[in-house]
Amino acid sequence: MLSVSGSSSSVKLRVMEANIFYGGRGTDNIINLTRDAAWIAKMNPYVVSLIEVLGGSNDPQTLTSLVKQKTGITWYYSYAPKYPGCPEGVMILSKWPIVSSSQYFMKYQMPIAQATLSVGGKRVNFFSTHFQWPASASSERQAEANQLVSFANKFAEPRIIAGDLNAQDGTPEINIVEQKFLSGWNTALSHNTAVAYSDNPPDPYTRTRKSRIDHVFYSKGATNLSVTAAKVPDTRNLAIRPVIKIGTSDDKGVRPSDHNFMTVDFTVY
Repeated sequence: MLSVSGSSSSVKLRVMEANIFYGGRGTDNIINLTRDAAWIAKMNPYVVSLIEVLGGSNDPQTLTSLVKQKTGITWYYSYAPKYPGCPEGVMILSKWPIVSSSQYFMKYQMPIAQATLSVGGKRVNFFSTHFQWPASASSERQAEANQLVSFANKFAEPRIIAGDLNAQDGTPEINIVEQKFLSGWNTALSHNTAVAYSDNPPDPYTRTRKSRIDHVFYSKGATNLSVTAAKVPDTRNLAIRPVIKIGTSDDKGVRPSDHNFMTVDFTVY
């Protein structure tokens, strides 16, 4: 059973962003959704944005069931394929009930999943998305950024966006998003409440892959929302050598994905 953390006028909301590497493949080159479910349970979020989920393999149902087994509570999900009929997509997984949900298919066959959550009786509009790759595709990502902001702005405050945007701070595509949204990680950094690990310390350049391309944003107009903390945990199993390398100085153990996971903690008033 869910309990509301905080006073009757505020609710804690931990958001997790996780690219699970095409169906749950770790850097040992083994697909293991049970491992992903264990990490979700360990990081203890209230809502998760999951990227590279294989809807064609029933991953949304399987992962939801596995997380329920790990946590002992019911979870709710909403899935959006990259485009109609695509076996891969993005997914919102929530401890809080999903009141309504929708999908938006951006240019270049990339998706947005939207869910209106009932967070302790308070409505929060949450979005999970994935932008175009490779690194050279900035013009495509800029088009997607404009579509994302336009779509999100159709929904009521507060609004939270999480996803793998395949771009780091300071790029034109992120600048487009940050015209209307704030970075949860950067806000936590400014409050000295961002945490990472010694091989990847908390700073503006903390990596979720070769750089920080996974993000959690919240709308500038969300006056009933505040950031209290953020974290990029060390998910490496240092006892096992990775088969798949990310190409960073901390390639020293097997991770559950080729991305680091992250959380941002909010208080909803």
